[in-house]
Amino acid sequence: MEIAIDVAGAGAVAETAELRDWLHEARIRGVEDLRQGEKLPGPGDQGPELLALLTVILAGPAVVELVRSIHRYIEARTPAVTITVKAGDRTVTIDSRNPASIDELVSQAERLAKS
Repeated sequence: MEIAIDVAGAGAVAETAELRDWLHEARIRGVEDLRQGEKLPGPGDQGPELLALLTVILAGPAVVELVRSIHRYIEARTPAVTITVKAGDRTVTIDSRNPASIDELVSQAERLAKS
């Protein structure tokens, strides 16, 4: 399963890199690949531009642990950040200003894992 994680807020690109590192360190069983999106360089540019987007390739059951880890990441953040996890046409959104309970997010993640 491939999941896209969009990060929104001030400093979203830097937050995305920190989230990528956080998830890498979490060593979630079933996560096969985790990479930050890049925009290819245009004429005259030197190298790709990092985007506020992570692509995760993982086994369906790992989605729940991924969302749990993102929730812990949100709890540890001070600046406002919104993270949206997408699989197909289904999404789970975690907003640091008003996060849903972990139980509600796990329930959403379980539905996401079945897509």
